[in-house]
Amino acid sequence: MNLNSNKIKSILCVGLLTVSSVVVSCQNLEKRTSQPVKMIKDVPLNPRMDQGQVKKRLMILPFNDSKNVLSADMSRAIKRSLINELNRSPDIVAFDSKDLGIENVKASPQGNYDLKDVVKSLKQYTVHSALEVEVKDLKVKRTVPTKGIMKSITSEYECAVVVRIVNQGGRELLNHMKVVTYKDSGLPTEDMIKGDGSGNPIVPTLVKDTLFEFVPQITKSMETLVWEGRIASLQGERVFINVGKVSGLNVGDLLRVTEDGEEIFDTETGGFIGKSPGRLKGTLEVVSFFGQDGAIAVTHSGGGFRENDRVELY
Repeated sequence: MNLNSNKIKSILCVGLLTVSSVVVSCQNLEKRTSQPVKMIKDVPLNPRMDQGQVKKRLMILPFNDSKNVLSADMSRAIKRSLINELNRSPDIVAFDSKDLGIENVKASPQGNYDLKDVVKSLKQYTVHSALEVEVKDLKVKRTVPTKGIMKSITSEYECAVVVRIVNQGGRELLNHMKVVTYKDSGLPTEDMIKGDGSGNPIVPTLVKDTLFEFVPQITKSMETLVWEGRIASLQGERVFINVGKVSGLNVGDLLRVTEDGEEIFDTETGGFIGKSPGRLKGTLEVVSFFGQDGAIAVTHSGGGFRENDRVELY
């Protein structure tokens, strides 16, 4: 009887130890799985996918506001907002034309900017396209109720804005007008008494909102352009290019160098079709950057490079 009791006690002890071990193991496993060690290994198959892509330059011309809908300060503020919004796109570098010293642009008899004058500037500075904003019109309609002591005036603002984009060849990529209306009710104010609504803060907001409606169309139209740059200067083994980090280049990028092609026009219509491909001279490798948006490269293959030779991503 005592022998059997001792055996039973031994079996129970072994069983309890086994259960305890299982419980402790499960607790340890739960503790380990609740705090996993995370390891990530990046394998860049295409370096440009991680470092961005080349961007096309879009020059924003001075606002064409012949009816003086906006004050000078309003116009500058809205232009800055538009440039900032466009630069959110991974494909565009938008900037003010005044950064290139272009503040006065010739107007055509129709009231918009002269294409020939604009295209000349695009070619000179290797800018892919230019954007013109024309504040076409602002109409204000007010309704005053016939009854009531405190007469609340309902104002309806109608703003028409035209956006036009032209490329280096003078071809229009976008020419479109949007009309946006805004209704507001309130007591008479000084600008309402004056009658034109120009002093109302709704006006610049309305123009800005109308312009922002164009952003998807602007970015879409820029997709049709081919990215390119130019050789600005050659100094010994170093080649200075007029596009750089801001335009999306990275150190190590290879660039094809070609002669400037001939401009091709339709013999029947006289319209500009495009440029013929120039002779391939070789390739350059980007080694560093300089200035606001320039790059320094060295010869990778070929040679005989000259200033104003065209460069494009290899």
